[in-house]
Amino acid sequence: MMNDDDQQVVLAKLNAWAAQTLLQTLSIQFVAVGEDYLVATMPVGPQVHQPHGILHGGASVALGESVASTLSNWLVMDEGKSAVGVNIQANHLRPMQSGIATCKAVIKRKGRTMHYCEMSVVDEAGRLVCAMSMNNMVLSQR
Repeated sequence: MMNDDDQQVVLAKLNAWAAQTLLQTLSIQFVAVGEDYLVATMPVGPQVHQPHGILHGGASVALGESVASTLSNWLVMDEGKSAVGVNIQANHLRPMQSGIATCKAVIKRKGRTMHYCEMSVVDEAGRLVCAMSMNNMVLSQR
């Protein structure tokens, strides 16, 4: 189990790693980490809306994939490996117009060459906005 100081070190490293990427563009911030999970937030407003004024499904998927991919990479980086997403499945369940979306990715299977993660995006009231699952392929780092 990670103590609070270890969590803060990991979160700082992951947030720094996200600089100059899509995560920064979408204002995604990692806020909690554990042995098998990672949590991030993303503000919801016009910058991530679709034309009907609600959270764009692609933004939800970008949030989920970013959190799950970062989790897989964090779990294998000390082994000299990296992880990349190879598929994602998303169910958009509730519209969201504004506030903070929170995504939690949990690794359900950490195989030698493939990770399976489940992600949930919730609104500030804890209501499920999007449920996703994803496979990440583990590669030898280049």
